[in-house]
Amino acid sequence: MLPVFFDAWRYERSEYIVVPLLHAIYSETLKLEDKRVAQYFKQALTSLIYSLNFKLGIVELDLEKFRNSNEAVSLVPLDDAFARPFDDLRKVPHALGDRRIVVLIDDLDRCSPENVVAVLESINLVMDIPGFIFVLALDYDVLVRAVSYKYPHVSGHVLIEKMVQVPFRVPRLDLDPDTFARELIPDWFGRQARLPRSFFRYAIDISSLALQSNPRQIKRFINSFLVLRRIISRRGQAPNDILLAALIGLQLRWPEQYREFSDAVYADDDNPQRLLEGGEDEPALGVYAQRFFGDRASGRELKSLLQFTEAVAVTEDAAGQSGVSQVRERNRDAFIAQLEKRGFAKSSRSNRLYYHPTAPAVRFAIGKTHIRFEKRKDDGGFELWESYLITRETEEALAVIDQPDRHFTDRR
Repeated sequence: MLPVFFDAWRYERSEYIVVPLLHAIYSETLKLEDKRVAQYFKQALTSLIYSLNFKLGIVELDLEKFRNSNEAVSLVPLDDAFARPFDDLRKVPHALGDRRIVVLIDDLDRCSPENVVAVLESINLVMDIPGFIFVLALDYDVLVRAVSYKYPHVSGHVLIEKMVQVPFRVPRLDLDPDTFARELIPDWFGRQARLPRSFFRYAIDISSLALQSNPRQIKRFINSFLVLRRIISRRGQAPNDILLAALIGLQLRWPEQYREFSDAVYADDDNPQRLLEGGEDEPALGVYAQRFFGDRASGRELKSLLQFTEAVAVTEDAAGQSGVSQVRERNRDAFIAQLEKRGFAKSSRSNRLYYHPTAPAVRFAIGKTHIRFEKRKDDGGFELWESYLITRETEEALAVIDQPDRHFTDRR
């Protein structure tokens, strides 16, 4: 067996990621005693690079290197240019014999959607050739979203099922409350002294409920907590450690809900916790919110801590901008334009809240996935009256505005 390690993230900027992938395999085949394998791979790689000079559509050939040259250029037919890499690769199994080339691909889920799919297509190039085994270590959900982004008309699950023959999900870590941080953080003993004594009592719940026992996320959580706690302490403040840790966990696992929750707190919403109910789609969020927020957090305390947790960088995954999210962005912008056309204006305290000057008892709250129509309660706060999906229910939300006598005044 010949193992080949390929870090897809290193070649994120490569225009044709299949080239470094095949080159990584070729470099390892040079170690074999039978030099025919390396020779066939070199031929396949050369043929592939040549074929990439062609562009389909208006057929073009990249002749830059021949510019200003008097040398006659001999061109092979198009079908030969595109077929030759496959023909060269089909010679490899004969030279391999009983041996296998096992290609281990890591960090694919950190790449852009285009390159995630490009690697899949590159694998497909040689998948039918005997002697090759590909092992993908990645987040399956990211892979599915990347396929859906590149090919909206194709089911990501179905496409992957056709390619992946032996799927295996790594089970969650069984976290030991007394040892999990020490096992995950190499220099743990140097950091432990800077943490509050009761840290493990709530950190274990944050790690399992919000971070799904993911080692990388747990490290980010602990590092972020240490940094923010030190900043707050340097400013002479005594932070609520449990609430600070809970906000970091919320932001790392549920960034969209964190932003909506943060906007509601800054807008002096009387019950921002209701945005964290989760529902059937995110039952863990509701459990998490009940465990760490409930009624214990005042708006003033939340505002104080939110200004610090905003510093925790949350980067969307490679496929974060899926086709669905693009539809949301377009529909949200179109809905806001219609709101403003009908006289609604953005709140000076929050970018997500819209009020009408002649109807102060109602408002629209624009979230990441939903439009919330809310009415003022007798105690001055607002309660949810209607909720609409941004992807397909913006017309229904606009109908609320078009029937003010009914929707702006009726009470339950």
